[in-house]
Amino acid sequence: MKFTSLNIKEYASFLLCGAANTVLTYAMYAVFLLLMPYKLSYSLAYICGIIISYYLNSQFVFKEPVSLAKFLKYPVVYIVQYLLGIVILYICVDVLAISKWLAPIVVIIISLPVTFGLSKLIIKGPE
Repeated sequence: MKFTSLNIKEYASFLLCGAANTVLTYAMYAVFLLLMPYKLSYSLAYICGIIISYYLNSQFVFKEPVSLAKFLKYPVVYIVQYLLGIVILYICVDVLAISKWLAPIVVIIISLPVTFGLSKLIIKGPE
């Protein structure tokens, strides 16, 4: 991906929308927790987070209309993010001996650009 001012603006918007999504998703988890067990609360909040992420990234980051076809593909981003994260976490902790408390920070730093790229690919299509 070639870096341009548009890419940087999109990436900054992506980070801001991700932060907003995190706050909203946690708030939903907290509300759901008052009504149901924590595992179900987490699962529902996680699903809501994917929906919110798709909407925010479509509308505010990539400025594309929402569509059912793209929405149905969007969870792939989270599957890839999880699988990449678990591999990086393993390498950090078991191979590189990075603290298990700090390793998730490395995961975030490495996985965010991948998540951005996949989100952009699904929402905007190939360039």
